[in-house]
Amino acid sequence: MVLGNHDYRLADRLRQLLSGAAVPTRSPGTLQTLEALAPCADALIPWLESLTLWIDEPDFLLVHAGINPEKGFHDTTTEEFLVIRTWPPVEGIVGPRWHDAYDPSGKLIIFGHDAPGGLVIKRREDGSPYVIGLDSGCIYGGQLSGYVLEEDRLVQVESSHPRSVRPDAGPSTLS
Repeated sequence: MVLGNHDYRLADRLRQLLSGAAVPTRSPGTLQTLEALAPCADALIPWLESLTLWIDEPDFLLVHAGINPEKGFHDTTTEEFLVIRTWPPVEGIVGPRWHDAYDPSGKLIIFGHDAPGGLVIKRREDGSPYVIGLDSGCIYGGQLSGYVLEEDRLVQVESSHPRSVRPDAGPSTLS
């Protein structure tokens, strides 16, 4: 498992809750969830903080959101690993995607985070994938997608959520 933007934000908000500070939330359900998790926060926060930003294997690189296509994997910032969608970066979630600027000769990158961008599978001329984006909007009524690397096969399961449109989340930041 790699650290995602929601995991990062959860740890931060749990710390705020435990310190007695006001916790900014967009919905009453978020505060209820934080209060329900508070009793196990002393174990949950260190576990979340222990999660890596990437898994680098010989055949692929797994990240939550993506990499900086100009600077490359090694110079991608923590925030970019967690929230990048567009390249060049723009306010909001609409625009060309970071993987449109990714060099196909690079290592296969598998990522999620981008329900508005949908499922992405980009292949080289020889048919091998170099980018796989698995966020197919399950939480919005789309599908839950997985990839079987050894078989070069996509696996999808229909969501039990009714179809909905993802609201514009505004700027892609960790705040």
